[in-house]
Amino acid sequence: MPVKRRKAKRKEPITENERRWLRGETPNGFVSFRDGDVLAALWADHGDKSRYSWKPGMYGPQPRNQERVRYGR
Repeated sequence: MPVKRRKAKRKEPITENERRWLRGETPNGFVSFRDGDVLAALWADHGDKSRYSWKPGMYGPQPRNQERVRYGR
């Protein structure tokens, strides 16, 4: 009978400096100076895309504008 293999669903742990970089905080060690592919993988695996935005080439994630201001009413 074949053995059912399970895929590892856990994400590998990240450091405190990487957590700070994901939140757009400074100082974050030298995380922001890593290779773009490494940062893209970190963002894809652990980034909070609903609260922050990041594109390759940016220094770090930027908070999204959560509240929209309506003028005139």
